[in-house]
Amino acid sequence: MLTKVDLCNYIDIVLFKKKVFESVYDINFTKNECESNLYKVVNNDPTMKVFKKHSYKYFHDCIECNINLSDNCTIVHANTTLKIDETHEYLLVNYVNRQQLPLHTFPSKMDVDSRCDSKRVSVKVLNNMYINFDSLDYGDGEVYNHINININLSPSNDLELINQKVEEYTTLLRKESIC
Repeated sequence: MLTKVDLCNYIDIVLFKKKVFESVYDINFTKNECESNLYKVVNNDPTMKVFKKHSYKYFHDCIECNINLSDNCTIVHANTTLKIDETHEYLLVNYVNRQQLPLHTFPSKMDVDSRCDSKRVSVKVLNNMYINFDSLDYGDGEVYNHINININLSPSNDLELINQKVEEYTTLLRKESIC
């Protein structure tokens, strides 16, 4: 499923319900669908660690400033998408080069492209792999619920093990939950 991509150190696998147009997907799940999927994941392996995060995210070009209210820390990333794989049913696989930047590199919060209030429940599958259930509020009166898997990569990672876990959990999440 996943392949090696040069300079990639982060993979974001986004679940979607349906393809709306070319490169446009319905990735918004209901609160009940997210809760049902979280229940399935936790029941699959009750020993996995589940934790919550609340953060504010600010975006400017390809730079993201994440102010984590749960841990009281701020991180700035520059994200460069290297490849998007749209060949899997109900999954978008984004291969990203993510670089942490000093805080002063993010422009004034007045010059942001968008901002978001993020409430996330994460399930730790492996040391570098998480299943995330995000509730995102962009301040437009709507709340968007997304399900994704993120993987932090390093050259020493076992891609075979990661692929096994991705296949196991994407199959579990897609079962009965995708319209």
